[in-house]
Amino acid sequence: MLERLGAHQASSVAYTVRADVRGRYEVGPLVVRLTDPFGLCELSRSFPSVDRLTVIPQVVPLPSVRLVGEFAGTGDSRARSVAVHGEDDAATREYRRGDDLRRVHWKSTARVGELMVRREEQPWESRATVVLDTRQYGHRGEGPTSSFEWAVSAAASIAVHLRAAGYKLRLVTDAGVDVDAGEAGGEGVLLDHLAEVKLTPRGDVGLLVERVRRRSDGGLVIAVLGGLEPGETELLAALRGNNATCIAVLVDTSTWLNLAPEARAEADAAREAAALGLLSSGWRVVGAAHGDKLPALWPQAARGSQGFAYRATMAETVAGTLGVAR
Repeated sequence: MLERLGAHQASSVAYTVRADVRGRYEVGPLVVRLTDPFGLCELSRSFPSVDRLTVIPQVVPLPSVRLVGEFAGTGDSRARSVAVHGEDDAATREYRRGDDLRRVHWKSTARVGELMVRREEQPWESRATVVLDTRQYGHRGEGPTSSFEWAVSAAASIAVHLRAAGYKLRLVTDAGVDVDAGEAGGEGVLLDHLAEVKLTPRGDVGLLVERVRRRSDGGLVIAVLGGLEPGETELLAALRGNNATCIAVLVDTSTWLNLAPEARAEADAAREAAALGLLSSGWRVVGAAHGDKLPALWPQAARGSQGFAYRATMAETVAGTLGVAR
């Protein structure tokens, strides 16, 4: 409401627009209604212009962790945090089948608990692909509190974090999004796409893997995944090719539902089977349930005791299951 304006007077007003769900919204057109103090006369004017408001996913800051294996062998040579400061700090990476055993770095192997080999001297650049699972049947819940919205926020947070760390970044979804965000302004382009991404009724993990591999040449692959079936974990194993290091943020979408005890046990068994399938093909797995905060989970993406503990737990679960079956 504006008070009466005299001749040659102006007034500025503002209002707040809020949106609970990411997306693109039209604001306007502006309508002005003029009336006299007694309400005897009223005149309305409408302006044709419309503004478009883009609401991006929630982006949360993530702690800095070292993601072993994130380098790919192209690009300009430049200093990296893996620069050698002495024999104990040699630039290493995880052992891959076919590596010369003479390149094994035993001190690093003893420290991390897995075979580590010295890197070959060549120019490196940080390269990462963030993969978002948009299959409708892979997610649960509705609206801003659904598992899909958690996954979109996680993908946006990871992408912004990696780009700030200097990565040449790419975003891929099975909804057809394939965005390079390595240039100036790339972060805005990436978040604009994530603001509009939707669930795909006929999503396909095989198609998603094909899109990632189409232009994949190693580096780091971080996939935010919903519920998986056994055959789908086998398809995802193909992303381990080209010397890629793969990390899965595996969302336990069943925790977005109020399940009966029997259904809960069945859902837990399916989740453990999916995690084990990814682990056995060389993926690192970070589990996420309803109510979990990504910054607290993110350190598990790095090599460390948490990852080994999860692998050990999964191995014991499988061993126990096999023992019962026998």
